[in-house]
Amino acid sequence: MPTVCFDFDGVLAQYSGWCEDGGIGEPIPAGVELLKLLKGQGFKIVISTCRTHPEHVAAVAQYCKVAEWLQKHGLYSSVSVIDTVGKPMADVYVDNKALFFDQSQGRNDQYAEYMFGVIMDRVYGEGAE
Repeated sequence: MPTVCFDFDGVLAQYSGWCEDGGIGEPIPAGVELLKLLKGQGFKIVISTCRTHPEHVAAVAQYCKVAEWLQKHGLYSSVSVIDTVGKPMADVYVDNKALFFDQSQGRNDQYAEYMFGVIMDRVYGEGAE
C-alpha cells in the first residue's frame, strides 16, 4: 500500500506562525480533500508535524491537540500514524515548505546555484543575496 506523508501546519491546518497557546488553525479545504481522495484510493496516510517532536516542551499536549483536531474535522480515522520523531517513511511527501530537488540535475553546477537562489528567496524574500 503506498504511503503519503502530510505536513500538518500549512497543508491541513491554516498556519501563520507559532502561537504561545499552541492553537491550531482552521482546515485548509484542498489539503483535507486531497487526504480524503488518497485515503479513498487505499493510500496509507501519515501526519508529520514538528508540534509533536520530543524536543518540543509541550509535545504530548500538542500530540493530543493534533489528534483532537483531526477527530473534530472527521479525519482521525483516515490517518494511520501521527509521526512524532524524525522523517517518516513515505512514497510522497506533501509539505508547504518543501522544495523539489531534481536529482537528474545533480551534476549541474548551475542547478546548485539556481536552488541556492530559490532558498534565499524563500527565506529572505524576493531578490535576497
